[in-house]
Amino acid sequence: MKPIISARGLGKEYRLPGVCSGGYGTLREFLTSLPSRMFQSSRSERRTFWALKDLDFDIYPGERVGLIGRNGAGKSTLLKVLSRITEPTTGAVTLRGRVGSLLEVGAGFHPELSGRENVFLNGAILGMPKKAITKRFDEIVDFAEIEKFIDMPVKHYSSGMYMRLAFAIAAHLDQQILIVDEVLAVGDADFQRKCLGKMEAISQKDGRTILFVSHSFEMLRQFCKQGMFLHKGRLIAKGDFAEAETAYLQSGTAPLFMFTGYENVMDIFQRSYDEHPRLFENVLQARLSDFTDEKLPNYACPGDEEYRTSGHWKKMLARYAFTASCFCRGRNVLEVGCGCGWGATILARYARGVTAVDPNPEIIRRASQFWSEASVNWMRADTAQVPVLLQGRKFDVVFMGDGLAFLPHAELRKLLSELLTLIAPGGLLVLSSYFPDTEKDREQVQQKNQLLVGLLLCSELKEFLGGRMGDYIILSNQLFVGRLPD
Repeated sequence: MKPIISARGLGKEYRLPGVCSGGYGTLREFLTSLPSRMFQSSRSERRTFWALKDLDFDIYPGERVGLIGRNGAGKSTLLKVLSRITEPTTGAVTLRGRVGSLLEVGAGFHPELSGRENVFLNGAILGMPKKAITKRFDEIVDFAEIEKFIDMPVKHYSSGMYMRLAFAIAAHLDQQILIVDEVLAVGDADFQRKCLGKMEAISQKDGRTILFVSHSFEMLRQFCKQGMFLHKGRLIAKGDFAEAETAYLQSGTAPLFMFTGYENVMDIFQRSYDEHPRLFENVLQARLSDFTDEKLPNYACPGDEEYRTSGHWKKMLARYAFTASCFCRGRNVLEVGCGCGWGATILARYARGVTAVDPNPEIIRRASQFWSEASVNWMRADTAQVPVLLQGRKFDVVFMGDGLAFLPHAELRKLLSELLTLIAPGGLLVLSSYFPDTEKDREQVQQKNQLLVGLLLCSELKEFLGGRMGDYIILSNQLFVGRLPD
């Protein structure tokens, strides 16, 4: 089967305003700069931006493809190239079918014409004969649910009415490729479900190919079987949607709200375990007795019998595996309160570099020997002194585990405020502990272990750190992940 869409070496370059121009200038500024402009190399001074770069992919008839990536990744530019709205700078696209596009609310509509007239206008633009448009007209109007307003100029339509009519036209006229770019966000929930049902029906029944962009991952997971992950204009992953989504989550570029679908961090642990089983086997071979001759109640190893028999070792490893896999790939990481260091070795498997700090000199000495093959910079320091000793350094991720629950609230708040100064712009603070929902829950936990004086409620964590973060999320009452503003 031939692909319905093929791209080879696809790229789109945009020219940016000059550094000195600051946008539009006056006539005097243009005339006075003319002599110097005549003798300078315009090519060397020209600033450009590649919205798309070296894209190669094939999409086959009937596929439902979700495009994902952060704002500015190139998704909308790619759809405009595929819709023939803009020409590529390099490479070529082959389309083996008629294309219908919904790229923005109101696109392709003439505001002075009525809804009825715009239906025929859009059909004509798509190359449809008038007879075929007339045959589908009643279906279009019924689906859009705007019968009473069909003869009103569309300049008086609301954005929701625009979207309803535009989608109805695109879904009911005969084209083999349908491109939808986030416009469904304008509609209400019921109409969104109606649109998804229609797209699924035409994909299965008529074999139409659909490219879909949305920031609602619940919608994308429900509808799309294939996915494409774009980052800075390049195609990072293409395949099953779950694979593309995983690549996005693990790239470190995904908005934190996306992780709401992964509140069961055991899922990520299982993927990490399947990827690096030997790493976790090594961790499970370690015992607290390998690191100290004393009984240290604040320290723990998932390989200890009490954790192995209770199954708690999986939860202990899962939080590190989740953090490492989704947030630490290729990044510079600081772990405060590393204990025996087994967690730092998991972070190091994914990170560019790990600095692991603990106040106990014997623990640090033995950890550096026991985990000698791990790429970890071991450091002994009192927890409160870490921000002072590392002053001036910046980390992409600062991680602190259950040790934070043993600090009194005043010390903990002071420490967290100071740790934020060690995080690079756009970097992450990850706190792994237990954050109860209610005061009653906290009291019950503290009755079992009176050393847990620093337990913070979810509400307290949000109040204290939420305003300092550009984005944050709390998962399963066990992980706080906050991203500093860029």
